[in-house]
Amino acid sequence: MTSALWKYSVRAIRKRPGRALLTLLSVVIGVAAVVSVSIATSTTQQAYREMFANVSGRASLEVVANGGGSFDQQILDTVAQAPGVETAAPIVQRPTIMYLGGDRRVKLVALGIDPQRDRAVRRYELLRGSFLEEGKGVVLEADFAGTLGIDVGREVKFLTRRGMQRMPVVGLLGAKDAGSLRLGGLVLMRLDAAQHMFGVDGELDAIQVVVSADAENETVRDAIARRLPVGLDVRRPAARSQLVEETLRSSNQGLKMATAFSLLLAAFIILNTFLMNVGERRLQFAMLRAVGATRRQIAWLVIRECLLMGAIGTALGILVGLFGAYLLTRALNELLQVSLPSTILTAGPFLLAALFGFGLSFVGGAVPAWRASRLTPLEALGAVASDDMEGVSYKSIAAGVLITLTSVVLLAATMVGWLPVGIGPVPGVLLLIGLVFLLPLGLDRLTRWVAWPLRPVLGAETRLAERQVLRHRARSTLTVGVLFLAAATGIGLGNAILDNVQDIRDWYHQTVSADFFIRAMMPDMATGMSADLPEELGEELRQVPGITNLDASRFVRAKAAGQSVVIIVRQFTGPERMYFDLEEGKPQEICRRLQEGDVVIATVLAQRTGLGVGDAIPIETREGTRTLRIAGLADEYLVGGLAVYMHRDIAERLLGVSGVDAYIVEADPSRVGEVKRSLQSLVEKHGALLHSLSDIRNMIDGIVSRIEGALWGVLVLGFVVAAIGVVNTLTMNVLEQIRELGLLRIVAMTRRQVRRTILMQAVLMGMIGLVPGTIAGVGVAYLLYLATAPVTGHSVEFIFRPAMLAGSLLTAMAIVIAAAWIPAARAARLNVSEALHYQ
Repeated sequence: MTSALWKYSVRAIRKRPGRALLTLLSVVIGVAAVVSVSIATSTTQQAYREMFANVSGRASLEVVANGGGSFDQQILDTVAQAPGVETAAPIVQRPTIMYLGGDRRVKLVALGIDPQRDRAVRRYELLRGSFLEEGKGVVLEADFAGTLGIDVGREVKFLTRRGMQRMPVVGLLGAKDAGSLRLGGLVLMRLDAAQHMFGVDGELDAIQVVVSADAENETVRDAIARRLPVGLDVRRPAARSQLVEETLRSSNQGLKMATAFSLLLAAFIILNTFLMNVGERRLQFAMLRAVGATRRQIAWLVIRECLLMGAIGTALGILVGLFGAYLLTRALNELLQVSLPSTILTAGPFLLAALFGFGLSFVGGAVPAWRASRLTPLEALGAVASDDMEGVSYKSIAAGVLITLTSVVLLAATMVGWLPVGIGPVPGVLLLIGLVFLLPLGLDRLTRWVAWPLRPVLGAETRLAERQVLRHRARSTLTVGVLFLAAATGIGLGNAILDNVQDIRDWYHQTVSADFFIRAMMPDMATGMSADLPEELGEELRQVPGITNLDASRFVRAKAAGQSVVIIVRQFTGPERMYFDLEEGKPQEICRRLQEGDVVIATVLAQRTGLGVGDAIPIETREGTRTLRIAGLADEYLVGGLAVYMHRDIAERLLGVSGVDAYIVEADPSRVGEVKRSLQSLVEKHGALLHSLSDIRNMIDGIVSRIEGALWGVLVLGFVVAAIGVVNTLTMNVLEQIRELGLLRIVAMTRRQVRRTILMQAVLMGMIGLVPGTIAGVGVAYLLYLATAPVTGHSVEFIFRPAMLAGSLLTAMAIVIAAAWIPAARAARLNVSEALHYQ
């Protein structure tokens, strides 16, 4: 019997390929969303972790200067003599640019090391050449060098504070412990060479400490801390990753929300599809019951079909998800201004894919399986299933009220901090489920409201369509629910993303306001890492005629109020200008207060620390912990918003800041062309990059436009998938109306009227689902707005967009009507004699 039922299932699937395709598409979309988001986020996080792991090696502790500057290397012996220290290895670590000829330039991290001490921290296998034993030269990781076509003996150039430096490649390594550095590459050189190149002779950026096997990390840490002078700190290397985690927090939260809504929509599509399947096969299921099939066998027949679809959909979804992960990783690569690997594959995303793929299929098929098992031979005698004609179920209404109230409580608890922000998508998903459960409560009234203005135009067709929609309450409600979900999730996420995009535009229009920007490379958005510009470049820039203002900026890692932050150092010389997107504070006083020693902090940092304007923020400096007054709060999208703005004179005194990451140039408006030609000549000489204001804004606008394009693609895809559900519903309605439509054709109903009747059913269901869904989408967007600030620390303005709502609604209705044309055309082509004999 079981094998016969399997054959029956396969035959049923092959008979309705369109419906099977819809089910597969639903599973594929849900699984692909999970796989692509999981792989992209884990790839980004893992790449950064590997960068820190490769730089840290086996070191479990490191000594650094408060404020992120360098310090006297004489402290090395003090650290090495502390109890429990096996090895203390000095390093100079600086981002730089390696030039390979022509326009080829590569971002990488230069690591100056003591070759003898460093062997205890990083274990490398020398594949070719020598390992910095003597003389001048650099060593590269072999795979990384191979991708660039570099071999031993090749001379390469590096951009440093002392200008362009040429060095030969003397060795190629294979990493034994951590894998090869993935974030842009790693170049090793002797400590003294790095100190000279980067202008820190006699100084170190960090001391990496390998703790003895018989010693405890905390004990050794305390012993080292007691020996360190004021201004130095000993910590775990992993502390550096906080900036990365904060930078990725908001994007991860948004991706999780989109994934959750995709899974919800997929579950309802599968439920809708299999309910249609069961409704169409009522007669067949009843006959199986009549010839001896048990309720359990019928239920498992449907469940097996769902799981079969789940298996195929999961496999296809994984393939689509891998491609999506590649695209998403490239987008994050461009957004963060780093070189991420295309994908880092682990078992986790694929296990999640299997869980959600089969889980969605089982959940979506459970109710249809239960309904199929309840069918009796008598059910086949009715034209319409009794459960499809049921009125409002008070149990479902009660469940909808309970789910809606639960979602509101969870959302409120998350916003006030009683629940972790990681559950962010859960309240939104529950809210939409609750509203779908409440839809039957207003189905009759909504149908009549929508039909009322259409009756004067298409009276008979409208009345027939209205009756058919209300005749199949369960089926109509579920289809309306799918459309409602597609509209609510699409509008909600779309409005929220557009709000954030607008906030980014406001931010960069306020902060990016000079005529030209000179830098060695675009800074890493997550860590603030950027290569030094040559010192002589600044001297030459000051001699360029036509420059009215020259500002030098620097990013410095530091610790403030217990948070890892980046200090953004500038001159802030123009009191009439605003250098940041100020949220709180007095604009006319900001520059003066910065020059006096106050700071401006980013809103994310303010949210994390609970500090505001007028409060004092403790910052660890070379002089110990200093408290500086907060003059204002500003939006900041670099380094996850964990940023502090500080005047350069103050930063040089407290943090020992030196060097320049970028020059910001303002020119006499009448001499802009002349200034640009002079700057272009200088940057070519020193291997730097020149960007005009329009270049920077075009780059950011390009990123933002791609985000918007992806958004609209997702919205249209959601509506298309929902529209296929309308095709299913109308196809079922046509099948059950064949005899009725045949009789109407006999009494002079034209083919055009038949077509209009079916299309009118689509219009009614579309308006009933999409209009409330659009309204709910605005509510979802507002709830996302309320929930965003506690998660990201950014207070993004909520903007009501009537044009977007109207455009989305009209587009969705057009898609629904276009989808309804297939069953409408089928109904219009019915043969009258065959229709009268249809059972």
